[in-house]
Amino acid sequence: MKILLLNPSHPAIGSRIPREHLPPLGLLAVGGPLLDAGCQVRLIDAEFGPMPVARVVSEAKGHNPDAILIGHSGSTSAHPGAMRFARALRAALPRAWIIYGGVFPTYHWAQIMEFEPAIDFIVRGEGEETIVRLATALERGDSLQTVAGIVFRANAIPGCRRLMKQGSSGQALATPPAPVIRDLDACRVGWELIEHARYTYYGKRRAVVMQFSRGCPHHCHYCGQHGFWRAWRHRDPVKFVAELARLHREQGVELVNLADENPTADREAWKALLEALIAEDVPVILIGTTRAGDIVRDADILHLYRRAGVARFLLGMESTDEKTLQAIHKGSTRAIDREAIRLMRKHGIISMAAWVAGFAQETDADYWRTLRQLLKYDPDQIQALYATPHSWTPFALQEARHRVIQTDLGRWDYKHQVLESTRVPNWRVLVWVKSIETVCQLRPKSLLRLLAHPAPLFRAGMRWYSNIGRRVWCYEIFQWLFFDRRVRHGPAVGEFLKEALIKSPPRITDPVPTMNTTKMSDETTMTQPLKVLYTAKAHTTGGREGGASRTSDGRLDVKFSIPGGPGNGTNPEQLFAVGWSACFLSAMKLVAAKMKVRLPADPAIDAEVDLRAGEDGYSLQARLNVSLPGLERQVAQSILDGVHQACPYSKATRGNIDVAINLV
Repeated sequence: MKILLLNPSHPAIGSRIPREHLPPLGLLAVGGPLLDAGCQVRLIDAEFGPMPVARVVSEAKGHNPDAILIGHSGSTSAHPGAMRFARALRAALPRAWIIYGGVFPTYHWAQIMEFEPAIDFIVRGEGEETIVRLATALERGDSLQTVAGIVFRANAIPGCRRLMKQGSSGQALATPPAPVIRDLDACRVGWELIEHARYTYYGKRRAVVMQFSRGCPHHCHYCGQHGFWRAWRHRDPVKFVAELARLHREQGVELVNLADENPTADREAWKALLEALIAEDVPVILIGTTRAGDIVRDADILHLYRRAGVARFLLGMESTDEKTLQAIHKGSTRAIDREAIRLMRKHGIISMAAWVAGFAQETDADYWRTLRQLLKYDPDQIQALYATPHSWTPFALQEARHRVIQTDLGRWDYKHQVLESTRVPNWRVLVWVKSIETVCQLRPKSLLRLLAHPAPLFRAGMRWYSNIGRRVWCYEIFQWLFFDRRVRHGPAVGEFLKEALIKSPPRITDPVPTMNTTKMSDETTMTQPLKVLYTAKAHTTGGREGGASRTSDGRLDVKFSIPGGPGNGTNPEQLFAVGWSACFLSAMKLVAAKMKVRLPADPAIDAEVDLRAGEDGYSLQARLNVSLPGLERQVAQSILDGVHQACPYSKATRGNIDVAINLV
């Protein structure tokens, strides 16, 4: 098949202000497997220019593709523009299939298929394996029902060229989610699809975007990445470094922007990557995003970070208020954030602090306190953002009654205010945010590092960001004054998202319509009453120290004592470990039966529940170490992924505590 990959232009400030561009990794990641499967693949990157719709259509007609795959990394804000391209391409190329992939269509496939007739297929979740299976099915004329991880129209006739059954329903049907890709090294990135000299970053350095890992083990309320990727995994460190070294030798790549949500999540894997980079001795600069807690954890190996080429890390601190950090489930504290910045400076790594306005209804006093605290943190750079309630995140549910002032989804890019500020007028929020940026960037310590830091690379990184920051600062104010169309007394978040083609979207792992169902209805799936199967009743006295608990039926009668202290009673953590692991095992049997996999006779779980104490009080973390002897590891892991989504205890803890599900 002839397949055209399209990276639509993005209206975000980050795409338009820098005079540099990074390669579209997501499209290259699916392009490599398609090339290896024998497809003819071309890429149009409309970010350059940016290219107008008419020019993209003209170039697409010249390629005359069998299928057009539209993908973007811009989430909500990129969707309106992507659909403008899709509609124009459908009119110009009626015989070409149009396929849509990315975070937004993964969560909103039902609504997109209902309201955007130009779209024929949606690839849900990571697409390297799914897109090859779809292309193969179309080429061979195979049943689309056999392709996991897609949404298609019921009247689509499989074939290389688009053909729809006349008079037949075009309702959307979704196949079950595709398995998580465990071996990330098995999917080759199609670097040959781009002209590397066109892509520069961080001061005109030839650059690429790469992923060492996928997913995130944390469940922050404002982020949906853990739901999209479903499991944290990493590449083989040696193979990753070998690919990077080849790009440096053959294409002159000087900088790698790590697109990982959390590349440092596994200390041993990250350390192995650093050591492999040092051993290979590739003169490449690394920049990316990580968590302050990981920096503090790695205090003893931060010298390896710098030797391996790490020049800058963005720390997603989000807030300087402890209560807000707890409310958004950030899993960090002010002390950790400050220490991370101090450690990075000690080792010559630029710290960029990401701060988000709008997670709480701030007052003028709150903004003043934030400024003072950021100055105490003393980051090298600051990135100020605005809270944006993407519909697939818990934050959107939390803010459902909050009013929207920005109804243009193309502006939902974290750099425009979208939520009404009730305690401070929104214009004054802008003044506070711009003032905080100005004070932090122009304070003497920052200017000294910009002008006189002893490390040339450090100074260059500071200059690059300072130059862009000045343009962005002016651009944001100019946009606010003359172009942003805000509404007064706007709709509530929940109401607006429904009206804006975002009607209570299903999660990637939620049940989907099967081949013999009718179109999904949000009202029917979201409002069906749940049947209570059982109610446990227990009477407890005395608490965890010397207390007791007894169930209403008398089957459980226990006493409590402090772990390590006097007494031989149990404790809440032990009971929680027993209950969760028992429920998890039962759910495992159901999931395995649905997958038509026979479980071994002796599956077992060793559950570990930690009671932790920190500056923000007590909290839990848990690990379920699951043994499935005799099962192929990939099959066993797929079962665990499904169980963790199905188990009621997993649902109850998701987003609230740190959890690791380990296959042992």
